Amino acid sequence: MEIELRELVLPRDRDRVIDFLSANAWPFHSAATLSAAAAAGRLDAGLYSPPGAAAWWIAVPHDAHAGIVSVDELDDGSPMLDLRLATIHRGRGIGRRALGLATSRVFESDPAVRRIEGTTRADNLGMQRVFTACGYVQEARYREAWPVAGGDFTDSLGYAILRREWEAARGSGSSAP
Repeated sequence: MEIELRELVLPRDRDRVIDFLSANAWPFHSAATLSAAAAAGRLDAGLYSPPGAAAWWIAVPHDAHAGIVSVDELDDGSPMLDLRLATIHRGRGIGRRALGLATSRVFESDPAVRRIEGTTRADNLGMQRVFTACGYVQEARYREAWPVAGGDFTDSLGYAILRREWEAARGSGSSAP
């Protein structure tokens, strides 16, 4: 399946972002569900807003808004990414392709970026596979650092890819980004 990343522009896309965030469940994020008001609050706080952040819609055939991939902390040389797919698009390989495209876009657009980071819960096996397939390396395990519903905690895993790793993978013809 072909996918592409299309720039998410605020305030133009504000209502669509709010609808997307509040219409889907996010079982592996800190807030498993978001109300429209909570989603609006995140946007008001600067989520997806330049200059420190960038975001793209993940577009697939028949759905120009299948997901959002974003990076923040762009100004410190080691941005953090977030990937969200609509419930109906999960488990189809879209996340892997979107992460690969986003990784390339960040490295190609800013020569000062030396690494890209991401975190996921230890029980999110799908995202762990996505990171690994895209050349990201698990660098950290933060024990009982991620709160889950019911007051429990699970481990948080930190992944990253270095620019030199990304460049080497691209030069070798690897399936990594």
